[in-house]
Amino acid sequence: MTKEELEKIKQYANYPEGFPSKALYDSIFMSFEQYLEKYYKDTIPSRWTKWMDKFVYPPFDKSRRKEYRDFLYKAKPSFVPDFDKMDEFWEVIKNDCRFDEELKRFFAFLYSCDFFEYMNFENWLNAKNWLHPWHNEPDEDIRTIREILNYPYGINYLKTLLRDMPWLNRP
Repeated sequence: MTKEELEKIKQYANYPEGFPSKALYDSIFMSFEQYLEKYYKDTIPSRWTKWMDKFVYPPFDKSRRKEYRDFLYKAKPSFVPDFDKMDEFWEVIKNDCRFDEELKRFFAFLYSCDFFEYMNFENWLNAKNWLHPWHNEPDEDIRTIREILNYPYGINYLKTLLRDMPWLNRP
């Protein structure tokens, strides 16, 4: 971030709570722990919940897979899960105590869409550029998934970031 950008963000210090500009200011000038407590303590992002309900949970119900395929055909997302791959990865991750149930299902979903085709899952969890894993430049301003999960309320923050992954939103 340039000095000019930082100076511009400083003007948001006294913006009212709830404004995105105030949250941006806080993300830079608060400690990471304070920021997580303020913005993610009681918040599971609604966009995450809606997205999980729409795209991730349905294929885990084997009786709804045909209906889900029909839905995907109409919705035309940039991904199509392979149910066999999802089931395979689910068997690997379902008892992993590092993650809650939602994250495990999300990771199995990513696996089913070949997200980990060119990388190892464990390496991705430790990558600095996990939001853009195919880029060579690590993003030094982003913590690894494993680091984020070590913070109180980090899981809610992580879910916000995962939902906004460019890979999920590509055309």
